[in-house]
Amino acid sequence: MNTDQVCRLISRLSDSPTAAEAYKAVGASTRFVIDSSREIVLNEDGSVRTTTDEAAPDLTVRISGEDAAAIIAGGLSVIRSITSGRVAAEGPIFQSIGVVRSLSQLSNEEV
Repeated sequence: MNTDQVCRLISRLSDSPTAAEAYKAVGASTRFVIDSSREIVLNEDGSVRTTTDEAAPDLTVRISGEDAAAIIAGGLSVIRSITSGRVAAEGPIFQSIGVVRSLSQLSNEEV
């Protein structure tokens, strides 16, 4: 899975019932930075933020496309990815874990 595919999956998170429910439970907007070159901002409901006029997101998650793909496929533990520094999160840690965990809910669903 390449960076573009990862970005498409994240931007369609709200289309996945399980992932959307997990993401909404966190109750935060999130800026995903993938491979330091691509950004996606999701609102609290999982929809993609389309304007830059809105308030700064509550969380920022920095992740490589490779690690995001591994989390989505179930090959990389959410906790291990954060504690090892493979995923960098800015904001409350428990919300950050919840957001990254919502990505793992995409693994077995068609999005």
